[in-house]
Amino acid sequence: MKGLEKMVFLDSGYIGCAKRAEIQEIPFKDVSWYIAAKPSAWKKELSISENFGGELGQALVECVNVKRQLEHAKASVRCSIEWSFLWLKRIYGYAKVRYRGLAKNHSRALTLFALYNCYRLRKWCAPPELSC
Repeated sequence: MKGLEKMVFLDSGYIGCAKRAEIQEIPFKDVSWYIAAKPSAWKKELSISENFGGELGQALVECVNVKRQLEHAKASVRCSIEWSFLWLKRIYGYAKVRYRGLAKNHSRALTLFALYNCYRLRKWCAPPELSC
């Protein structure tokens, strides 16, 4: 992280990351932290809301469902980023960086990301298949 980020999406393993000393040393400008909640947090709220009956219980269940949808949205953003690294490491075989010099490693990584972007664009821009 360099401090130029506007939004940071993290999974539940990074709860409290913004409070760490080495993170506070980075000069962020108006950064928004989106850290996923642990599943046990909303499961606990769901079990508590099921104990209430009537309209209050239904309202609490709906509130928990909205929180689950929010957590799903955070996870989908993070997943779209991590998916590209999966392709880079597993499909294109860039799991181990061999020492070839920093410039060569950097150019190889950029080339593989460009290849991945071309693959994704081909998939996104393909005409829809017509079913008979």
